[in-house]
Amino acid sequence: MAQGTDGMKLTEHEIASAFARAAALSLLEQGFDSGDMTPEELKVHAAQLFLDQLLSDEPAFGGTTHVDAILSQARSFRQESEHDFALVFYAMWHEHTVNAILRNALHPKKLESEAEINQVVRLSLPTKLGAIWTLVLGEKIDRQLASGILRVAEYRNAFVHYKWPMRDINRMGAREADTRALIEIAESAVDALTTFRYWDSEVAQLLLSEERDAPYNRRRD
Repeated sequence: MAQGTDGMKLTEHEIASAFARAAALSLLEQGFDSGDMTPEELKVHAAQLFLDQLLSDEPAFGGTTHVDAILSQARSFRQESEHDFALVFYAMWHEHTVNAILRNALHPKKLESEAEINQVVRLSLPTKLGAIWTLVLGEKIDRQLASGILRVAEYRNAFVHYKWPMRDINRMGAREADTRALIEIAESAVDALTTFRYWDSEVAQLLLSEERDAPYNRRRD
């Protein structure tokens, strides 16, 4: 029995299942067309592909992405209680992911050029989370999710440009508590946006649901 990074004991079956799900989701994120595959078929296919590439010394699925590295750094700062820096990286991850969601949704709509898509993703974050999100994805973004993303972005901007309101400078202890609460909001937004990264993939939604219901996640709750 192996031990997870948080000290939780994982069975070999749990490790294998988590690995297969991660491989399948990684494959989908890179544009793989799963066709009529069931989640189980996709997991087997993705895991086999990953292992084949690993044994051939080729980078599996292109390796860790830039966005993955940003999230990893955010969580690393969180673990070290460097909340200000964590929120800077969470904010970067949020906006990168919002842009990726919009890009992925815009490509099937056959905009005339990449330049047109770039014009969309260069809009302000409030605009992208408002009318643009609704127009592109066909539904309004959850109000609480949008509010959380914008709060994290506002905090990032205040920290980077040192634009704290005077009342915050004079209440550093309370601000520390505020940042811890905001970290939780930022992490919740990660979960929600991760689901939207696969917004048009039914098989991905099933895999994400399976991951949420995994025994090791239930034990953590």
